[in-house]
Amino acid sequence: MDDNARWKTFSKKMIPKILKASLVAIILYVLLFYIPMLIIPSFIPSEYESFIDVFAAMIIFFAFITTLASGTIFRYVFGTARALAFLIFFVQILSNGVVTESFGTISILVDLRVFFAMLIAVELLEFGKNMFEVINFLAETSNLEMSIGTES
Repeated sequence: MDDNARWKTFSKKMIPKILKASLVAIILYVLLFYIPMLIIPSFIPSEYESFIDVFAAMIIFFAFITTLASGTIFRYVFGTARALAFLIFFVQILSNGVVTESFGTISILVDLRVFFAMLIAVELLEFGKNMFEVINFLAETSNLEMSIGTES
């Protein structure tokens, strides 16, 4: 196959995926970065701003890469990686599950251990779901290959 035919095949398959993934990333950027910083910049404590930025960047990255890899097994691989990345992120951010904040003479203590346990459970379920989707994808493609092989 010559380079011209490869380029045509690539452009027909990948350019729409790249455009769709870019559109998803732009929409998520507006929703996760731009609008919140316009509406509530003073409500977010300064020590958590970088975590919010990292969280939003992770969401945008994994949305872009999974949209780009749709229709392939890599979609499920990136979904599994996303679940693990968010699991590690939540463990690092909410290490003890208790958040304290002081506003002048008022001190607020919030116990987030139950919320933290729910986040971990959801990410573990997401990890398991992606693993089952990988198995299903492989089973469907092997069944398709077997049916194509028997027809010829």
